[in-house]
Amino acid sequence: MSQASRNGASLSFDACVEKWQSSDRFHIYVAQDCNLRCAYCFNRHGTFGRTPGRMDLETARAAARFVWEHRKRESPRLAVRFPGGEPFLGREAMFEIIRTLRRAAERDGCKVQFSIDTNGTLLDDSALEFLDQAGGVQINVSIDGGRAATDALRRGPQGGGVWDRVVRNIRRVRGHDGVTLGVSAVLTRDNCDAAAVLARLRRMDFRHITLTDVWVSPLNPRSEFVDIGEPEEGFFLESMVAALACYFRDLAAAMQEARPPEYFLANVAAVLKAAQPARADTMPRRCAGSAPAIDCNGDLIPCAGMAHLPAVKIGHILTGFDSEAVRRFHSAPLSVAEVSKCRVCSTRLSCGGPCLQFASPESDLGNLLPAEAYCRLRRREARLGAMALEALAREHGSRWPALLDYARAWYGTDPAPGESTSDTAPGSA
Repeated sequence: MSQASRNGASLSFDACVEKWQSSDRFHIYVAQDCNLRCAYCFNRHGTFGRTPGRMDLETARAAARFVWEHRKRESPRLAVRFPGGEPFLGREAMFEIIRTLRRAAERDGCKVQFSIDTNGTLLDDSALEFLDQAGGVQINVSIDGGRAATDALRRGPQGGGVWDRVVRNIRRVRGHDGVTLGVSAVLTRDNCDAAAVLARLRRMDFRHITLTDVWVSPLNPRSEFVDIGEPEEGFFLESMVAALACYFRDLAAAMQEARPPEYFLANVAAVLKAAQPARADTMPRRCAGSAPAIDCNGDLIPCAGMAHLPAVKIGHILTGFDSEAVRRFHSAPLSVAEVSKCRVCSTRLSCGGPCLQFASPESDLGNLLPAEAYCRLRRREARLGAMALEALAREHGSRWPALLDYARAWYGTDPAPGESTSDTAPGSA
């Protein structure tokens, strides 16, 4: 769910349609499949519980045309994200989309940025050469902070860790100026010292870092074995606050010396926003998806996280949006004012209601209840945000928002996990 949906006013039906018909952000699945079997995977190794699929070249060209025709023309930039599964399993389709959109952008004077979420195992020289020439590409590699945690949780189908291979491929990326590199570290029960993970990733010279706790998804009950539960929660929260405090000290030093910050902690704003609830008079709010998404078969869905739900299909790239399907989605009770469990929840104003990413594939849009794991995650986010705000105010007073603005000036606005930043300042690659 987008921050605008979770913390802003309700979107009308016409506003939802306009959001999808004309957007400056799109998500495209070129492969709903993966070559790893991570213990905590929230979408069943990229398949979302369905038959593994990969986008063919004809669909890729149609997807590129659809994105270009439905871009927000008044926006100076277009952002296209390739989520996983593992996008490099569908590399030919992905490269065709990048190639087609890059040509169109050069012709019409639009800036296009691409981001690729990857486990980093398939980054070879030929792929990096293509992406380097295309330019404006951010590769977001998922590793879990160090060799022990990564090899324990991120394994191939026949077992065996991937740390050495991923680190070797990361070194390959650093020699390509057209490609920037980010890292997303998932924190679990056995790896929940966020401050230590941040320090380790900084030693590896990552400049764009996301720290997130594991998602417990109805698609993968095994996630329960690695989710940060109540016994670990206190330590996790304290270590996250310590990591944020370290980040803001680094920002303060950079600002005082008038130099670029050495790195960007990508989900800071989202963490702090969870502690700043919306006013009650903005309710009811309604999810409109974070950005239009295209499935590997060309289906249109409101959000990449909803790919496991047949009920939310809202059209196809060859036929456009289905107005009845859009209306059906929009009329579903997805706001905190419409779900009985949400109306009495203490974190309802910062949460915004149940998220379809956590709904079972059999969910009826007319009767959706938030999963307890989702509610626990949102309560943890609110608690973390409050603790972080208190710590920042104690150390930096009212100056801490200016420090965050200083980081944004160099690295762009905070993206959702896995998404590329906007205009990137010199020195941030």
